[in-house]
Amino acid sequence: FNAKSASGPSVAEIKAYVEAAKVGDIQKLTAFLDAFGNGAVDVANKNGWSALEAACHKGQKDTVIFLLSRGADIERRGEHGHTPIISAAIGLDRDTAEVLLQRGAKIDAQDIHQKTALIVAAGMVDPQGQADTTRIKSMLQLLIAHHAKTEIQDETGDTALAKAFGRFNDVAQVLMDAGARTDVPNK
Repeated sequence: FNAKSASGPSVAEIKAYVEAAKVGDIQKLTAFLDAFGNGAVDVANKNGWSALEAACHKGQKDTVIFLLSRGADIERRGEHGHTPIISAAIGLDRDTAEVLLQRGAKIDAQDIHQKTALIVAAGMVDPQGQADTTRIKSMLQLLIAHHAKTEIQDETGDTALAKAFGRFNDVAQVLMDAGARTDVPNK
């Protein structure tokens, strides 16, 4: 990233910028923003991912702090309408989610499928269908401590409890201990 372009960053430069956020390369992020200005902090790659969303998804806490300090939109919606807090929930990264919540992220923001960070985290499995219930429970406890609403339903009518119940009973217990209702009618 050598100089400001009147037309802004190229597709390749944006791709490299978002990739730098995924791996926590603050030096490359700084070079990009120095070249194109802080107004470019929220540019998105061809898939709709911003650097902040990518950093949240990959648990790059220091990168998240850096991007927010450069003016990244804490509520910017990316692919599937995910806000940064939802991306942090997908990555099950408690530290990143904590940074976002301390800086005012809307805890009950919903994506295009009406899923909140709590709903996403409650049903999170990896591509092989495995669940890290320790990390799921930790994320849920953080979100609940910040007053995430347990009764919100996604577009299919599922609450966070419904996502966990029967699959991850220890996860469901965390939600029930927080007052999640078992009587929320399906939509």
